Amino acid sequence: MSELRSALDGYRSEVLEDLPDARLEEDYSELHLAMEALEAERRRRLGELDRRGVGKREGHLSTAG
Repeated sequence: MSELRSALDGYRSEVLEDLPDARLEEDYSELHLAMEALEAERRRRLGELDRRGVGKREGHLSTAG
């Protein structure tokens, strides 16, 4: 997980006004694809937590609850 956070910190530290248009467009596309992949992985893990009934141990009807 630290590699993911390090990558995000790298993006956060950049001064956007200093980036050329092509780099900004490339970064935007890469971030968009990464967000979709992260969301898919988040949902996959949530499904597994639901399957295991993790939330029910704490009295919730579902993990999302």
